[in-house]
Amino acid sequence: RHEMESIFVTPYLHADSIESSNVYEKRFFDFPHFLKNLDTETNANVDPLPGAKAVIELLEIFVEDDKVFVRKSALQVLANIFLMNEKWMSKKLLQVMVDNCRDMSVSVRKLLVQCLTDLLIHYPTHAELPKYWVMGVLPLLADQEVKSQEKVLEALQCTILDNLVAHNQMKTELHALPWLLLGLIADYNKRKLFLFACHKWTLINSLRQSLITIIKTHIGTENNVAAWFLLSSFSEYLDIKDPVFVLEYFNENVINSQQVDEYCCKLVTETMHLSWRQLSPVQQVTLCDSLLRHLSQFTVPLPLIARCMDICQLITEAHGDSPEQARERTVEWAGNLISICESRLEKVIGTDSPAVVEDESRLCQYIFTVGDATQICPGMLRHSSLLLIQNLLMGESDADDEDDPEEKRWKGSVSAAVQAVAVVTLGKLCLQKEHTAKVLVPLFGSLLSETPHTEIKVNAMIVLTDICIKFTSLVENHLPEMCICLRDEDLQVRENTLTLMIQLIQEDYLKLRCPMFFHILTTLGDEEQLIRDMTSSFIINSLLAKQKNALVQHFVESLFHYNAYLEHSTYSKGRLMGPRERAVFSLEGPERQEQRRHIYRFMLENMMDDHRFKVTYRLCTDILAGVAEGDITLSASGTTLLQDALYVLSCDEIRLSQLRSSSKDHDDDDEGGGGEMAQVATAINDLARKTLVSQPKNNKTVHTVVKKNVIENIVPIFIKLKHKLKQLKSPLVRDLLACLRELMKDYKTEINEILAADKELAAEISHDLQNTSHEEEDSGDDSRGEIMNGSVNDVLKKAVMKVVALSEVRKSLNLSKRGETPRANRSKRLSTSSASSQTPTVTKSPTANQSAKKTPASNKSNMASPGSNLASPGSNMVSPGSNVASPGSNKSSPGNLLAAETVKNGKNTSPSSSSTKSDTSCTQNVPAEESTSKPKPRKNRSSASSSNSEGSSQSSKKPSKKKHRKK
Repeated sequence: RHEMESIFVTPYLHADSIESSNVYEKRFFDFPHFLKNLDTETNANVDPLPGAKAVIELLEIFVEDDKVFVRKSALQVLANIFLMNEKWMSKKLLQVMVDNCRDMSVSVRKLLVQCLTDLLIHYPTHAELPKYWVMGVLPLLADQEVKSQEKVLEALQCTILDNLVAHNQMKTELHALPWLLLGLIADYNKRKLFLFACHKWTLINSLRQSLITIIKTHIGTENNVAAWFLLSSFSEYLDIKDPVFVLEYFNENVINSQQVDEYCCKLVTETMHLSWRQLSPVQQVTLCDSLLRHLSQFTVPLPLIARCMDICQLITEAHGDSPEQARERTVEWAGNLISICESRLEKVIGTDSPAVVEDESRLCQYIFTVGDATQICPGMLRHSSLLLIQNLLMGESDADDEDDPEEKRWKGSVSAAVQAVAVVTLGKLCLQKEHTAKVLVPLFGSLLSETPHTEIKVNAMIVLTDICIKFTSLVENHLPEMCICLRDEDLQVRENTLTLMIQLIQEDYLKLRCPMFFHILTTLGDEEQLIRDMTSSFIINSLLAKQKNALVQHFVESLFHYNAYLEHSTYSKGRLMGPRERAVFSLEGPERQEQRRHIYRFMLENMMDDHRFKVTYRLCTDILAGVAEGDITLSASGTTLLQDALYVLSCDEIRLSQLRSSSKDHDDDDEGGGGEMAQVATAINDLARKTLVSQPKNNKTVHTVVKKNVIENIVPIFIKLKHKLKQLKSPLVRDLLACLRELMKDYKTEINEILAADKELAAEISHDLQNTSHEEEDSGDDSRGEIMNGSVNDVLKKAVMKVVALSEVRKSLNLSKRGETPRANRSKRLSTSSASSQTPTVTKSPTANQSAKKTPASNKSNMASPGSNLASPGSNMVSPGSNVASPGSNKSSPGNLLAAETVKNGKNTSPSSSSTKSDTSCTQNVPAEESTSKPKPRKNRSSASSSNSEGSSQSSKKPSKKKHRKK
């Protein structure tokens, strides 16, 4: 702790800002230089501690590490630094904490809930921390993991419920914290999440009447809005025993006064709607009469009209002697309201009315009131009144229609606010009669594409959604206009459209067909994090839970769709789109390449292994084979289509999970017994990975299917496509070879078996890889083609040359065994070809090659080792230690590889391990498992190389002649 304080606290005690300190920019201490000059330099004033900036930058890197333990530790250290010195809580670092609240690991999410809550309690008056707490912690109430939900409920309990005191007892800063948080929850529109927390508190009896008493003391104070927010939320699950104070505030500050905040009025009205049953019968009747009087006088604020009518209807039904009597009374006052509204509308926007509306706010009240009243009494509105409201949305061309003289229309115009209210009222009328909906649905569809006003678009979307629920077939033709709103410039339109469409899909009113499914996936690239989170949450938590095959079914088609390739006989759904829809959702072309690939990666990340396997097969057969056979032309869209297919086949997300790096996340550190279960799950995963990769051939495992697919389908298609691209002189050959190199990481053995059977093919691919590498080196292109974003090693190139070299040696030895003379010119030609493709170090190892020719008898005893390299999955050829992991092996030439295989057993200087067995069946599992891992840190790579050398040494010392004869 002393050292941490000397880095993050002491230098900044009297500094105005962190950057002004002298030690802020200090880097890490150079220990190598210090030790090198230990004798010459004085050590009196040496301070080995780094500056704070260097440590913070390192932590920012660690919070994005692949390993859960590293991320957790970095975030914990960051939180501890904040606790030590408040000055380090910058917006940037707080945002880092919030971003990691969506971490894949449950333990990381739980840790951040605890850390942010501890910080909030430690710094309750911090200006920015409460905002980041609400944005990071509260959304985890919707987490699928129960442990995360429980952790957030605990955080809400200790920050809000435990700190609630009466207004006159507020003495500490923590007593003001609940009201600050409640205000932020309301501002950030998180009320639904807070209601979920209230529901959970009800189940554990955390909501009590004593809390209502405390909240009452804050009404009318600076915490007024937050107090009503809390009351309205608690009223959903807790009855207020004596709601007279609610009635009094409602009458004094809502109905008879316009001075209160509109949002506060909504909260008070909602609380009244939930609490009117606890009033006395006289108070209930008085309340109903008062509300009806204000509704008929149009003095009720517009947002409160619907809820006030609900209260009147409920009270009327409760005080009727019978259901029939209650219904008659309801129809009576509702019909009276409709009649009043019709007369007022005829006066303001009738045929003979002035073209200018004097009071548009009052007109909005007429329109909105008649819409709600007709919901209580359907069929009472005259058709002429409906036309008056519809006329407000008609264009000038429709208004000038002279074909129907009996329906003269009003010639005036109104603002967008009035039109938005008219849309809502017409939507309510459509729900009452299908014929009305059939007439008005085209009008709503045109509003989506023509109007520039946000409120009109949002209301039209809501209306079409409601109509779709009741009359689904009427809306199907207007789905393109609804989908186009997903790409609207206004965030509110995009958010509401996505929310409504997800609702329709979840409730099975819309079938998720193409191209609508692709349009929703396009929102994964939205500029707003909110939209991206909504889409990913819907697909992961809802869609895949019901339709596990949704992504795999449409994956290949998505490549055709996003590249706008319309010439395919099967994948041509893009033809179903109109010109505007196609232009709005277009992702074709090189400039939008990353947007397309982001969608592909997301789809692959959320697939199971068998789905990834199917995708690999279909990409090869439908796209790669289609190009090779001429079914897909390499036009502009065809070229990008093939590029995307090669990118997908080579990306890390398509690899089977058992073949991925063992350094990936494992949530093995959860509390409460979760760690033990996670360790069991990890052990099962490791066993499954070994089984998948290294199972013997006589067992029908997934590995057998994968191997068969690689041998029989993927590599032959790659080879055929390579010839086609070379024939066309296409630059995509480099992309294809880069993809083949990536494929080699997981299936080296299977590819080597194919190449070993065809030396000419192996030599040809080796030559192509050499040329590609030289071109990349000359051009300085580190990406190795357009599909690779990082450096790619020469795994396949070396494996191919190794196959050719070993094939020649084996044939030469077989000829010597039969007493025949090997053809030296072929060996010479092989040596020349290999030497020309590598560094000059090839010519520096002739001794081993000569010994291979001069002493065939001794090499005969060593043939088991190179033979196993060609046939056994556990051989050195497929080990990452020889081709990938070992830095030294990357510098080896074909001549050196050949010499290494033909050297005598006694000269093998690789370190051996006594625990390594010579039996091939026992050593198969280890190299195959390692070969599927990603490149690891240098220490791991060295150990992998050493392990492989051990296996090679033991195999050379104890060759199995019997097994060699079988092979």
